[in-house]
Amino acid sequence: MVARVVKLTLELVLMLFVASCLCCAKYTSYLSQAAAGQMRILAKSEPIDDYLKDTAIPDSVRQKLQLVKEIRAYAFDKLGLLPTNNYTKFFDQQGKPLLWVVSASKEFTLEPKMWWFPIVGNVSYKGFFSLDGARDLADDLQADGYDTRIREVNAWSTLGWFSDPVMSTMLEYPEADLAELLFHELSHSTIYIKGNVDFSESLANFIGMRGAIMYMQDKYGKDSKECMRYVNDIADIDRFEQYMLNGAIKLDSLYATMKGSDNPIGKRKLKQAYIAKIVANLDTVNFIDKGYYYHVFDNRPLPNNAYFIVKRQYNSKMNFFAEEMDKIAGGDLVKYIAYLREKYKK
Repeated sequence: MVARVVKLTLELVLMLFVASCLCCAKYTSYLSQAAAGQMRILAKSEPIDDYLKDTAIPDSVRQKLQLVKEIRAYAFDKLGLLPTNNYTKFFDQQGKPLLWVVSASKEFTLEPKMWWFPIVGNVSYKGFFSLDGARDLADDLQADGYDTRIREVNAWSTLGWFSDPVMSTMLEYPEADLAELLFHELSHSTIYIKGNVDFSESLANFIGMRGAIMYMQDKYGKDSKECMRYVNDIADIDRFEQYMLNGAIKLDSLYATMKGSDNPIGKRKLKQAYIAKIVANLDTVNFIDKGYYYHVFDNRPLPNNAYFIVKRQYNSKMNFFAEEMDKIAGGDLVKYIAYLREKYKK
């Protein structure tokens, strides 16, 4: 086990060192913090099978880790995702967050800030293993006139380069949500389009959700309460995301009327009024769980352009994938994944 960890660590350092050389000097400190954070996780991750031998592990944790093994097997054996060693190890966060992601958009247009890196190409976010680092970047971007958003991340993929571990916070997810999360991340190791974040993330979202429905149906039955609870949740999520995507279209129309010579104070007031109206009209959407979605922005600041950019990134192509799956594979997710694997061979 020790030799394996050292090998992974050395591979990581080598990759990031090469990336540092290929990038300009300003990226070196960023890549260094990324390397240090990932190294710490890899070094302290333990194989799940070894971890389960500890008799002191709470039953709730043991059951969830067994579920992870079951879900992984389903991803490879049933869905046809590319088999990897991802999520065969466990990292205990001890209740502490690990990673934060910064996204940014121009103030008066829904245009994401992009960063270029070797291997993955253009990316519309930057990850930090330090909240202070994320805040420093957000502050700098705001000073340059960008809207920013910082999100805490509970899972991520290294696109098959390394063995991504199960994070302890992932075990807090209900079974269906855990399956969705794992299918999402595992799909990145199967299909990832370099330089096209919106496509890759939307596709992973689609596979995650559709895969989780299939998993719950196979395990509990199509009409079971366990399955229907998740299906209803997904229906609400889809309604919410579509509503926000439509809100982004309205913002695009608003920004198209603005001129560079217009008073920025007036533009900000108009922008804020538009966004406030989008939030206020959430009660016009026919959610199943109205108690949650009608109050999702209570005690939170209004969303900004960076928020809408992220919505587009993860959800803008969901309808496209559904239609393509129907056309190409007759609505069969397994056949659709096989088609995608052939079309986008890594």
